[in-house]
Amino acid sequence: YIFSDDIKKYNADNVICIPGHPWGDLKKVKEELLKNPAIEIVSWGSSIPTMGFSATTEWKDDHNKVMAVKKSLSLDFPEVYRIKMARGRYFSDEYGSDMNNSIVINQETADELEFSDPLNKMMIAYGKQYKIIGVIDSYMAIPPIFDNMPLLITQSEDQNNYLVMRINSTNREATHEYIVNTMHKFNPDHPVEVKYHNDVLFEQKESKSYISAGKLMNLFFILTITTSLIGLFGLSVFIAERHRKEVGIRKTCGASALKIIFKLSKGLLIQILVVLGFATPISFFYTKGYLSIFPVHFEPGIFFYLFGGTIGSLILIITVSWQTWRAANSNPVEALRYE
Repeated sequence: YIFSDDIKKYNADNVICIPGHPWGDLKKVKEELLKNPAIEIVSWGSSIPTMGFSATTEWKDDHNKVMAVKKSLSLDFPEVYRIKMARGRYFSDEYGSDMNNSIVINQETADELEFSDPLNKMMIAYGKQYKIIGVIDSYMAIPPIFDNMPLLITQSEDQNNYLVMRINSTNREATHEYIVNTMHKFNPDHPVEVKYHNDVLFEQKESKSYISAGKLMNLFFILTITTSLIGLFGLSVFIAERHRKEVGIRKTCGASALKIIFKLSKGLLIQILVVLGFATPISFFYTKGYLSIFPVHFEPGIFFYLFGGTIGSLILIITVSWQTWRAANSNPVEALRYE
């Protein structure tokens, strides 16, 4: 859910991220990289979306205590990640004052500043005044475990932490080779490891821990369900064998297989309904409590729980009915002949 483009509000497909500092002037690097038509857009910045950020209270006024995320991003950074501008414009070479005097904010910043229309308004940040030239879409600039925070974006100089580029998805290997060769021109002694945005994101310690915990939980759930099914299967065999003679007598007296199955399964069905009656509200409150940890999360409706209960009931019916059906369709003589 949190990695859908509608929630992230950026697209990292085919975006390569490599360290930015070892290559010197990144403007020259950008010019060289763009000579290859397979490389569509190149930019750089202090951090990449959903990962890593710096926060500051040095904005708004001298007594401000509200933390804001600060980023320095170069030209075309929103185009690399296909981030939209909500209002105004992004930094451009056409405006010489952008480097030192302009700032881009998000809607949370505008709300904190109580600006209904922040464009061209002046604000204080890092001890100097900036002109607000644009409001960027509230994309997932920081990890999703944090609430949306005010965002302050200034234009990056010629070096920064990450060099990012969007490439054409066709013939990736040739494009990777071109990137490596190009970077070696600027620093032949530094190794070049071509990594995509998600590769960089998921190799972080926190991401690995979360993914490992998720896999462990899934394994636990699968084992629990499998063990439950084995228990139900054993119980159904026990019930079918225990009522074997009863099934034979009922069938001899004209009872249909469907009625026999219902008769023998009715007790278990009532029990599973009682269990679901207890489990559903517990699941609801547990899930709601767990999801409340994350500022960005989906809200499972009643159908989410009804679906789980229905699946559980169907598994029970299939498991129990199979053995009961076999007993109901067997020859009653086999069950009664030794009496």
